[in-house]
Amino acid sequence: MGFKERKKKTVKEGKDALLEKYSALLAGVKLRPPALPRVLADLPGKEARKYPVLQELAAARQDIQDEFSKRQLELLDIKSRIEEDIAAVSKSRPAQPAPELFKEPAAAGVPAERAAQPESEPELQPGPGPRRFPAWFIAAAAVCAAVFGLYKYYAGLDKFSLQLPFSSAVGLCLDPEGGRVFLVDPQRQVLLTVVIAENRIKAMQSFPSEGLKALAFDGSSFWSSDGDVIRRHGPAGGYAALSAYKPWQKVSFLCWDGNHLWAASSAGELTRYIAGQALKPEDIFSMPKTETVGISISGEKLWLLDPESGKLSSYRLGLKPEPLNSADVKALLPRGAVTGFAINGEYLWVLTAAPAELSRINLKNVKLY
Repeated sequence: MGFKERKKKTVKEGKDALLEKYSALLAGVKLRPPALPRVLADLPGKEARKYPVLQELAAARQDIQDEFSKRQLELLDIKSRIEEDIAAVSKSRPAQPAPELFKEPAAAGVPAERAAQPESEPELQPGPGPRRFPAWFIAAAAVCAAVFGLYKYYAGLDKFSLQLPFSSAVGLCLDPEGGRVFLVDPQRQVLLTVVIAENRIKAMQSFPSEGLKALAFDGSSFWSSDGDVIRRHGPAGGYAALSAYKPWQKVSFLCWDGNHLWAASSAGELTRYIAGQALKPEDIFSMPKTETVGISISGEKLWLLDPESGKLSSYRLGLKPEPLNSADVKALLPRGAVTGFAINGEYLWVLTAAPAELSRINLKNVKLY
């Protein structure tokens, strides 16, 4: 049996093994139709029955949302296990390509059989003894590998763009340790956790977020607001609200700076809170008079983003904010309507709707003036 035949046989065996292993799991991930209450034709005239039925419908809606989130998590878990199996197979058989079921499509104009093989792998030729390569060929391959590595480091690692599985999201916030990004789908009341290193959604969990307008994460607790109340959510029990605080003004945005919780009001006030089991106002600043889709605070610097003009501005915090720097990032913004942003170190994170997309922009590529 030749080299190509052995390789095809190995790929087929690997694909069949994975299909056999996960077919039963995938077959079990099904959305089951909910048991909806029977609604009478003359419902509007039967007030005694009307509101109980509406309550049953609301409960059925929540059941559908919970079932959807549960199945999404099952699919994510299966996907992670498949990726782990593929990685394990690749390590144990370094010369074997990935099964065709999971490989990337071949480039246009290149036969699929050739595209599946590494470019540096020579095609076997009949003849005695191993094939020898001239020194110039080895040197050229080393240079190409180095150039490709540098390109991947400088061009690939800065790129981060992730399509989200719904039409819109709110509450973009970052893990203080910098490894995760959090978003909320307020319609389905689901919290999404995106792992930056893996460039994918890691978890989808139910989150009480009806009417949610702002979200922040302090490393252990989430803080949310529907505009009227600021709530602290515990990690257990479906992120139930553990405490609530009624601010003086309606809240438009929240953010965590590493030590304090900040809230921007619709009246143009920026309040710094000492966050613990409850909230204690520590200081109040004036918000700059500009359009923004969020606030981001690092140290004593406030960042604002005008989605219409694409102007990113920084201010020194004080009773009257002092402008520091600004930049035009409109050409770097993703398509779609910008609905939120956050800054962490040298990166600008942007959330858009229609389409819902999470993107990262390296501020090293932005000219501040």
